[in-house]
Amino acid sequence: AQRRNAQTAIVAARHEFAAFFGGHVFGARFTVGAVDLEAYDYHVGSKSHIRATEKTVLERIPPRQRVRKDAAVELPHVLMLCDDDQKTLIEPIQAIRDSLPVLYDFDLMEQGGRIRGWLVQGNVAAEFDKRFADFAATVDGKYADLDGSVLLAVGDGNHSLATAKSCYEALKAANPGVDLSKHPARYS
Repeated sequence: AQRRNAQTAIVAARHEFAAFFGGHVFGARFTVGAVDLEAYDYHVGSKSHIRATEKTVLERIPPRQRVRKDAAVELPHVLMLCDDDQKTLIEPIQAIRDSLPVLYDFDLMEQGGRIRGWLVQGNVAAEFDKRFADFAATVDGKYADLDGSVLLAVGDGNHSLATAKSCYEALKAANPGVDLSKHPARYS
């Protein structure tokens, strides 16, 4: 069941970002999506498929929970990394981006560059999900020296993701026996 949950990725948009620092142009390409918090564990020694790259400071979670309590929506900033050396996840979307509907395209303030986003939906999203599932199936053997396979590593925003996970765990504890498999709090 954990392997199936680890494959959950809901692709919302494809983004490009270019920024100028010290006369150099830096570009980044990334996909925005949601992951199943059932597949994530922030505790030291975790063997989950989605885990933190650094120790989570547990004392940071309760204040963040209070801020999120009763929030209508939560949109944390989290950067997840995957070792896609075959370039099977983002690059195929990059190749067809001009055929995708543009969600936004604007300059950032303070000469911060430009950001553009395209909507990934329908067959393109289904193809991404298949490629992601195929990618997930190859991870087990890739890092045999680690204790359990790592599908996604939380590179930034771990405390935000840990807070989302703890809020979801609190929701489950307050609703025993309730099916929360499609509840928005399960995904971040």
